Amino acid sequence: PEVIATPGAMVAQASGWIEPDPYPVTVPVKTDGFVETVHVLEGETVSAGDLLATLDNTNMTLEVNRLEAQLARAEAALEVATHQLTSASAAVTRAEAMLKSSQARFDEASDRLRRIERLAEEDISPVERIAAARAVEDASASLVDAQSGLASARANLLAREADRNEKTSAVLASEVMLGEARLALERSRVYAPM
Repeated sequence: PEVIATPGAMVAQASGWIEPDPYPVTVPVKTDGFVETVHVLEGETVSAGDLLATLDNTNMTLEVNRLEAQLARAEAALEVATHQLTSASAAVTRAEAMLKSSQARFDEASDRLRRIERLAEEDISPVERIAAARAVEDASASLVDAQSGLASARANLLAREADRNEKTSAVLASEVMLGEARLALERSRVYAPM
């Protein structure tokens, strides 16, 4: 008699196992470690991207936590350096204004003294001559102080800029190290390639 197969009907039954053709698929692991958990059973159907196993990631997790804390410290230090730079910049602006004011006082005192010196002895008292000369000396000393203050403020500004640049570099380096640690942690999870 002729056997006619109908949809859903069993045609044949046999015991055994299925082997992939032509070779088994190897699952690449990008880091060394001990297998902590296997998430699938042998022979179980998996799709690409399914989690197959997890390696022991205790050290990697601790390293990620340490680097997150280091990054937070670096960011806080950068914030402080940025505020210090802003303050130093404002100090330079104030020092420039002080120098401009001191220069104006010196110019005014010098002009007054020149005008007084052109006058005849009987037209102005010796006290006024001495007072005008002292005003120039005081204005000159104030001008020198203002110039020194501006030079100091500018030097501090340069130091603050260098400090902020150093702190920025530290943040960037911490971000790179944290990224590497997170990548290593992610690599402790083994996924099906296909």
